[in-house]
Amino acid sequence: MGVHRHLFQDVYDWAGEFRTINITKGEHTFHPADRLGPAVDYVAGQLQAVAGLRSPSARMAHVIDDAVAL
Repeated sequence: MGVHRHLFQDVYDWAGEFRTINITKGEHTFHPADRLGPAVDYVAGQLQAVAGLRSPSARMAHVIDDAVAL
């Protein structure tokens, strides 16, 4: 969670920590708190799987597509 901590450390005391409650913003419901660990593991695995692709944009498109589907 280093990126989240780096980006939001001046805004939130809890930046970089897994949340323990479910949250929504407007009509958007974020990923369930009790499933964040497996979701992060999944995305990390996807990043490793696409590491061999030549195009950085192809790698990121693949990972973003999978992350949005969570």
